[in-house]
Amino acid sequence: MKAYLFILTLLFVVVSCENEIPYKANENPSKMVLNALFNANSKTNPIILSLTGQNQIGSIKNASVDLYINGELADRINEPDSILKNKALLFNTDLAVEAGDKLKMEVKTDDNLYHIWTEEIVPKPTLIEKIDTTIVTENSIWNDLDKFLRVKTTFSDDGQTMNYYRIVMDLNLTIATKNPTTNADTTIYRTITQSLSVNEDIVLTDGHPSAVDDNGLLTPNQNIWGVFDNSRIHGEYTMTTSLRIPYSVFPYYGINADYTLDKNIKKITTDVIVKLQKITQTQYLYLKALNIYDSMDEDNYFSQPVKFPSNIQGGTGIFGISISDEATIRLADYIP
Repeated sequence: MKAYLFILTLLFVVVSCENEIPYKANENPSKMVLNALFNANSKTNPIILSLTGQNQIGSIKNASVDLYINGELADRINEPDSILKNKALLFNTDLAVEAGDKLKMEVKTDDNLYHIWTEEIVPKPTLIEKIDTTIVTENSIWNDLDKFLRVKTTFSDDGQTMNYYRIVMDLNLTIATKNPTTNADTTIYRTITQSLSVNEDIVLTDGHPSAVDDNGLLTPNQNIWGVFDNSRIHGEYTMTTSLRIPYSVFPYYGINADYTLDKNIKKITTDVIVKLQKITQTQYLYLKALNIYDSMDEDNYFSQPVKFPSNIQGGTGIFGISISDEATIRLADYIP
């Protein structure tokens, strides 16, 4: 009897292996992908178009982009500005929008194979009321001891309606140096978005702030993109973030690859630009998903796939709009 059951089981396994369902990637029709994260404070905003499918990227031809403000056509772009390395099409618009505007984007191809649209309302900005800073020395994963700029950003949200935010800190560097070829004095300008430490803040950590652990290592930073909502904010709130003092991390930014931080450098002036961005809900959900994706362990083959939201009708991708208020912190000049 046992031998009989074994033979039946073996036959079942063999038959099951012979009836595998083949996967054909090309059976699904390609969709147009639109990616555009507009900043209402920016003079120019990029729009990137591509197609889904292994062999479809870059095959879009004769696409046009129409932008409507409150129902009226405000900008029409018939030609891309450039083709990116992955063959996606890059369009740029200098259309100016204001808080409360309803911005609709419609994209179509001349052959009528693709026609997509999306719309969002420009958020109203939340103002930064106060900035406080201190220099602290902590253990870090980079060195035994390192200096951090701790920034406390105060703003208000009454919590009556759901709002979505992102906090960003940019370094604006003005580098006085010499041209190594001509030996003439020259100035280099560079903007770098600095990674933030958010482990101390109850809002940025979804209610789970943490201190430096026993080994002197900061707990893993899951909120890489600094996004949050106002569910834990009711009135005035002071948000705590930290970033490493930039002079110790200049080599990581590749500045040495220019002709700075060597014998030619004279001075580096650094402004820290704190930006409190009000963002749309879809952009918030997208960046939350991106936090999970960027925090995943690539060696963990059992990680669940991350599902990204889309608000593109007739296609896929993401369209978001942010508007920000900002404050400037001037750091001491770096002189070698």
